[in-house]
Amino acid sequence: MHSVTAAGVVMLACAGQATASRFTLNETYDATNFFDKFDFFSGKDPAGGHVAYQTREDALKKRLIATLDDEVYIGADHETVVDATHGRPSVRLESKASYLKGLMIARFNHLPNKQCGVWPEFWTKGANRPHDGQIDIYEHWNEAPHNQPALHTGLTSDVGLCQIDNVNQTGTVAAYNCDNNFEDPPRQGKGSGCSIVDTKGPWANEDGGVFAMEWTEEYLKLYNWHTGDEPDNIDSARPDTSSWGLPNLYVKNDECNIDKHFGAQKMVLHITFCGVAGTKGFWGETCLDKTKTPQCVDYVSNSPADFKNTFWKVRDIRYFQPAKSCKK
Repeated sequence: MHSVTAAGVVMLACAGQATASRFTLNETYDATNFFDKFDFFSGKDPAGGHVAYQTREDALKKRLIATLDDEVYIGADHETVVDATHGRPSVRLESKASYLKGLMIARFNHLPNKQCGVWPEFWTKGANRPHDGQIDIYEHWNEAPHNQPALHTGLTSDVGLCQIDNVNQTGTVAAYNCDNNFEDPPRQGKGSGCSIVDTKGPWANEDGGVFAMEWTEEYLKLYNWHTGDEPDNIDSARPDTSSWGLPNLYVKNDECNIDKHFGAQKMVLHITFCGVAGTKGFWGETCLDKTKTPQCVDYVSNSPADFKNTFWKVRDIRYFQPAKSCKK
């Protein structure tokens, strides 16, 4: 991916040539610099969650973030009973840099546990989403048994149709139309975009997992692997994605004009509570009976110990630029 500077998007000189499957390491987020590369969002949760996002200073004081040897810890408060009007203290990180195309590989040593009321997400967003696109790499809530990656795009009438299918991917399509305004109840509600069911990849795993996004002018692919099952070249500074097999989600340019639907993206990593997860339909699936609490907000406010394992541990996140050669 190409980092976006104040002067605009840094584009490679050879744009338009054949799509590359080999990439060159450009930037690394790890324990040496991780929190310096992110802004700490501390406003009201845009997703309507029962959460109190913290500044960097307050997150440190409350032990919600830390660097532990070569790992980065990002969690939520699991010690305090909170007022139902304020939300549970947690962290939302948004990368200072934006990126356009390329390869991202994120390695986690721990993923937030499956827990009623919890809504963790690792995703990217355009400056004017959904018009500039949103890519949900890792997301679900409550006690969902699997990850459900999703794409959110602008109005079909403005930027054209964007859709996905089940061809050449391991995930099963749950909703086809990526237009964030599209509705097809009960399969697809407004604001949900297109999504897949990923039953094979890592989810709520104490051993973490590896996630990758490959983004070119021709396609967008999402990959993931359980720790230990990732490709041999995942450590390389010049990984070749042609040996990686099928992605879990594959967006093709002939079904979704990549350049029209996806602008430069910022990374976002957060843990929120309730919101969609606390709505009557989702809360009632399993959590109402399990928690014996009618309202998600009341459960999250009064059950801090249940969120002890609600945290991320990040090994690193790396960005790679396509290794293209120019021909005169």
